[in-house]
Amino acid sequence: MKCVRTGWCLAVAGVCVMLLSAACATKREARPRDEHAPPAHGQERAPLPAPAREPTGPSPAPPPTQPPAITPSPTPSPTSGPAAPGGAVDVWIETSPGVRVNRARGEIEFDGVVPIDCHNPRTPHVYIEIIACTPDSKEHEALVLTRITPSHLHAALVLLGLEPGTPGTWTWEGEHLRETPPTGPRVGVRLEWTANGVARTADPREWIVDVRTSRRLIEVDHAEFWRFAGSRFETRAGREVYVADREGLLVGFACFSGETIAYSRMEHHDSNVQSPVWIADRTIVPVYDTPVRVRLSVHR
Repeated sequence: MKCVRTGWCLAVAGVCVMLLSAACATKREARPRDEHAPPAHGQERAPLPAPAREPTGPSPAPPPTQPPAITPSPTPSPTSGPAAPGGAVDVWIETSPGVRVNRARGEIEFDGVVPIDCHNPRTPHVYIEIIACTPDSKEHEALVLTRITPSHLHAALVLLGLEPGTPGTWTWEGEHLRETPPTGPRVGVRLEWTANGVARTADPREWIVDVRTSRRLIEVDHAEFWRFAGSRFETRAGREVYVADREGLLVGFACFSGETIAYSRMEHHDSNVQSPVWIADRTIVPVYDTPVRVRLSVHR
């Protein structure tokens, strides 16, 4: 399984390297931005059709009347910049649909929207179990909904030189539940959005509070972080399936044992095992359908 997984990562990352090499070779000279350049943060773009069916899950908050429309990311026109140590050029390249990589900065970004409505006075408590997911998965309990493919994000992280670890797992030993935390290199996660015309950025833990104490997650878990766990593969109908692609597990919080990027502290996803206490903080979480950019940074 390790061999299959490594070969898959190298094959996809190889394609990304070819894209980066071709783009950088033709874009070495700086040029002014034109009408085809990517829009600035917060600028509106034409929406994609929203998911057709309603999300499912335990006790979700009633969804708004209209599902969110996810803003697509056009293929950027790379702009040359100064070379970083090692020869990398400060340029953003879209290595797969919606996934943009800057090798010089060691960063990856992708766009999404806020899929929950914690500002509705009838449903003020929206419990959070995942940071970013894909449509028709866990958007009723996520901070960001995006259309990128988790395995494409996996390949982008490999392109930046990271080796995937393993997701966290839960194992019952009689009546005792044993936890095995995720492994893998550390990855920084930031959320960027615009509020009242002002660009803002925050750690996702600033958007989550304890329903009992109103303390933000970052105050309680200031030493915790995210890891490139790399999800896992399962054999379905005779073929290898990347679990995060099937289940929409992009950037995790609670442990579902299949996240591409997993939170370092173990939080169980089953309310019968562990009572949920973490909700979206409506004093900072933007309104439903607000465009959000997720930015990942590599910690070497």
